Amino acid sequence: MTSDDDAGAPVGPMPSPRSWATWRHALRHGLILAALWMVYTLGRAVAGRHIGRAFANSDDVWHVERWLRIPSEASLQRWALQWEPGIRAADLYYKYVHLTDFVIICAWLLLWHPERFGWFRRVIVLITGLELVGHFVYPLAPPRMRPDLGMTDTAQVFGHAVYGGSYENHGLFNQYAAMPSMHVGWSFLFAITVVAIARSRWRWIIVAHPLLMTYTVVVTGNHYWLDGIIGLIILALGLGLFRGDSPWRVRSRRHAPDDPSDDPSSSRPT
Repeated sequence: MTSDDDAGAPVGPMPSPRSWATWRHALRHGLILAALWMVYTLGRAVAGRHIGRAFANSDDVWHVERWLRIPSEASLQRWALQWEPGIRAADLYYKYVHLTDFVIICAWLLLWHPERFGWFRRVIVLITGLELVGHFVYPLAPPRMRPDLGMTDTAQVFGHAVYGGSYENHGLFNQYAAMPSMHVGWSFLFAITVVAIARSRWRWIIVAHPLLMTYTVVVTGNHYWLDGIIGLIILALGLGLFRGDSPWRVRSRRHAPDDPSDDPSSSRPT
C-alpha cells in the first residue's frame, strides 16, 4: 500500500494541483479506477445472462413494499407525468449524471485532496463489488418493465432510452441489475464525501444531488424504492468498515484537545 493510502495526514504540504507529481498520481489512480470499472461492467454483463427470476423477484419487491406501506412508485410517476419537461429532465439526469458526477468527484479528490482519495477508493470499490454480487444473486426487472403495475418506461416514451428500444440484454448492458441501486448508493457517497472534506459553505448544495437522484430513478421507472434502501444499507456497511480513516474521524483526531497527561508541566508540583 502506498503512502497516499495512509489514514493520517501527510507529512509536509500536499503538492499543488498543478504539480507534475499530483497529475501523475491522478493519472495512475484514474487508470486503476477505469480498469476496475471495466471489471464491474463485464461482471454485470455476465450477471445479465442469468435473469430467470427477474420478473418473479419484481413481484416480490412490489408486494414487500406495499406490506411495508412504502408509497407506490406508480403513484409518484403518475404525478410527475403531468409535467412533461420535468420528466424529460429526470430521464436526462438518469442518463448522463451518474458517471459524470463520478468523474468529477474523483478528479476533485485526486487533484485537490489526494490524501483522502485512498479512503474514498476503498469505500466505493467495496460497495460496488457488493452491488455486483447483488446483481448475480437477485436479478430484478425494473419497474419500467411492469406496465401491469401501472408503470411507464418514460425514457422510451420521450426518446431518452439508455438501453435501446428492447428489453433484451445486449452487449455489456444488463437491464435486470436493478437491485441494489448503484445510482442511489454512489450519489449519497459523493454527497457525504464533499460535505466531509470541502470547507466552503456552498458544499451543502451537494446534498440535493442524492435526493434528486433517488427521485429520478424512481420516477423514471428504473428502480424501486427498495433498490435504493438496500443500496444505502450497503453504503452504511462500507462507511462503517472504513470509518477509522474517514475524513470526519481524521479531522476529529487532528482537532482533539491534547491529553493533559502528555504535558510535562502537568506533572510539576504545585
